[in-house]
Amino acid sequence: MHDGIHLDRAGIPAATICTDHFVNTSQATATVWGVPEYPVIYMPHPLSKLSDEGIQAQAQSLAGQIVRVLQTGG
Repeated sequence: MHDGIHLDRAGIPAATICTDHFVNTSQATATVWGVPEYPVIYMPHPLSKLSDEGIQAQAQSLAGQIVRVLQTGG
């Protein structure tokens, strides 16, 4: 969250990805940094139980959202 917010503020597009376990934490962090509507892409928790193929499938399913956030900031 912190890195994504600061990169965006520096004019460098960033896409922040968190697992859904951290929804509350990421929202609180964005609020503390003054951007409560900061776009965050969530994926299922935990990642540690996924195979390499499972990680690839998750990445592919999020690709469209990532591109949208990088192009539009949300």
